[in-house]
Amino acid sequence: MSSARSSETRVPALELPFELISDIFTLCLPFRRRVRPHRNRAPLNLSSVCRQWRAVALGTPQLWASVHLRFTGRYSYEGVANLFRSSDEPVEEDQSASLVDLWFSRAADRPLSISVICNRKQSLPSNLMDVLSVYHSRWGRVELAIPMCDFHVFSRISGPFPFLKTLAIHVTDNHAPLSDRDVPAVCQSPNLQVLQLSDFLNAPMSLDVASALPHSLTALSVSRDGISMESYLRDIFSLFPDLRDLDLFSHDGLVAHEESRIIAPLRSLLVEEDIALDLFIIPTLEHLRAWISSPTPLVDFLARSQCRLTTLTIGIDVHISNDTLSTCLSAVPELRILQLDVRTTQISNAMMRCQVLLENADLVPQLCVLYVGDWAAKPDYPGWVELLRGRPNLRHAHLHVWPAHPHVGLHLTPPSHDVVEQLEALRAERMMNISIITPTISWPWNAKDEDLVGDLDINIFSPGQNRPYFFSPF
Repeated sequence: MSSARSSETRVPALELPFELISDIFTLCLPFRRRVRPHRNRAPLNLSSVCRQWRAVALGTPQLWASVHLRFTGRYSYEGVANLFRSSDEPVEEDQSASLVDLWFSRAADRPLSISVICNRKQSLPSNLMDVLSVYHSRWGRVELAIPMCDFHVFSRISGPFPFLKTLAIHVTDNHAPLSDRDVPAVCQSPNLQVLQLSDFLNAPMSLDVASALPHSLTALSVSRDGISMESYLRDIFSLFPDLRDLDLFSHDGLVAHEESRIIAPLRSLLVEEDIALDLFIIPTLEHLRAWISSPTPLVDFLARSQCRLTTLTIGIDVHISNDTLSTCLSAVPELRILQLDVRTTQISNAMMRCQVLLENADLVPQLCVLYVGDWAAKPDYPGWVELLRGRPNLRHAHLHVWPAHPHVGLHLTPPSHDVVEQLEALRAERMMNISIITPTISWPWNAKDEDLVGDLDINIFSPGQNRPYFFSPF
């Protein structure tokens, strides 16, 4: 009788070896390893099931080696209230710092990923930077959007930083060339590979500053005016012989002579204006992002480079025609991942641009991943369904709606019940990964926690935008 009762109460999951449960728990983390502490997400939900799983979770350091905190007009991390107490209880000022300290104390000697984002005119909670500094010798990836007052504290952390590979800092409230300051996390990081230092006006980086950076960089974000751009870029490639990924910010006209174009060994290139493509010949390019003004710069660049793009992000202003977009896409027949960032008017939306994908089935025939960034005040959800039906080869399709005016985003209508049913049917029939994300709506409910595919990663400083993972490895 006792034997029968014991067999009925067996829980096979609890009989798995510790190491196997630990490996399964690790697979529950976000692929890009930005963990937002929340009682309904790993690792906290896993550690709350039973004593055995809690022991495994606490004994698995890699579960606690990453933290992603976003401060949106509050003095404390917005998720603190959703950790261990009901959300209507007040949150004390020092909870964020205490949370991070406890979190990283469980990570043993693992390299750490730290992503801390503040809105403009928002500063960090007291003592948070002090807590982060305690673990500086284990920093692996650091991404900070912080005000100048917090940056001053950060710049006083002396190091060394033996594991730091990725450093991205954006000062949110001041126009001050960060690159003119002595930042120990830059000069005391022997293994630094990726660097992005910026302020909200994208102050240029001088060659004197660039020459002081670690020459081992493989990914770099630079801002520069159009003066002597060609010479400047040649010096950049000379200073950083291993550079494979470049984010170039410039709004000035750039024109290169045919005999003086730069042959660059880049894997990914991000430019604000497509005229910058006139500077380059890049046979090795796989990932490109550009705002297009006409089909000529992009088409000519692809023709002379003879590269085989697999990922393309195109920014489209309101004056760009569908014919221009169609011509650009015709130049990348092997494209597999496409992101369209569409600026719209009050009477337009991104689905009007996406008509080119419906009207020409032979356009980018290998396309299997589509991200659409829509700035519309009134998104066309039925048009999204029609688009997905018309492209049967798609396996991942994601619509991000981010209206140009923030207050508009707070009042967007959600997809209708009929639209949701149709999306559910498409997801089941084709095994598609489909999502809709707005400032206030996520469908399905966990869409914001879904990992991006291919070589894409979120642009942590620009919600709704993606960028190559090569700029934020961990």
